[in-house]
Amino acid sequence: MTIVIAISGPPGSGKSTLCSLLCHHFETSIYLSMDDFQLMTDWDPITLHRWFHRGADYNQLPMPGLVEYLQAAITAQNHLVKDTENLHRFVFLESHLGSATDALADLVNYVVWIDCGLDICLARALIAMTTQNASPKSAEISGCHDITHYLEQYIALTSKLLRLQNKRIRPFADYIYDGNDIEALICWIISKRTPFATS
Repeated sequence: MTIVIAISGPPGSGKSTLCSLLCHHFETSIYLSMDDFQLMTDWDPITLHRWFHRGADYNQLPMPGLVEYLQAAITAQNHLVKDTENLHRFVFLESHLGSATDALADLVNYVVWIDCGLDICLARALIAMTTQNASPKSAEISGCHDITHYLEQYIALTSKLLRLQNKRIRPFADYIYDGNDIEALICWIISKRTPFATS
């Protein structure tokens, strides 16, 4: 049986980096990112505010194709045939929501929450933005405008969404990862594994 582990945390917490590290360690695993499917970031501010004030129901967030792609990844892993008991079937899903939607709850086995302060996450986001717009001068001006807009949105709503995410996802995570002891996390994941049967 394939084990699906959602890697969750606020933007900038290191979800992509952790998923890449885990896929490097578990070489036969599959890595999917919710960012490739979610459409929330395309919403205009009015729509986003209305959704938030109506209760921020995660089930209402459009993520076309995610469930089908995840199901296909699980099926692909289930059909792998290898001649070793030490090979494991994992799908690592980079997910802002953990398993906190009806569809994901049926497919995700475990949730790992990356514990990272929102100040650090914000700093990483700003570094990424300034790195992308390091030159030329026109790009720097555009970058400053982008950063100002990002921070205005962060104050107006994003910070509230991230606190809500922490309140809804973190308490129900199966493992809290502080970003330091990757070996302990790998050992925990191995303890959840279902090895391939020998052929």
